[in-house]
Amino acid sequence: MTAYNSGNDDLDNAVIALIARAARKKRPVTLDLQLQTDLGFDSLAITALVFQFEELLRVDLSEIDLGQIGQLRTVKDALLASRKIIELTRGAG
Repeated sequence: MTAYNSGNDDLDNAVIALIARAARKKRPVTLDLQLQTDLGFDSLAITALVFQFEELLRVDLSEIDLGQIGQLRTVKDALLASRKIIELTRGAG
């Protein structure tokens, strides 16, 4: 597993659990897994995942430019995006 420390293990675990539940290919989720090839997400499923982040993080994504969170290719990208979403929504508030 790729090293990553966001300082918020509870949130990271919740994001990983969300990804594991939504994945079409069921396997243990690690940070270096590719969302599409390793976990079976297509572009629509990745878009749906972003909106599941909205519910999980309890933020309103309509207030931010989703292009600012970057491309979601790996599980680590998704964790970083969740951090960025929080940062952007705090900055907007």
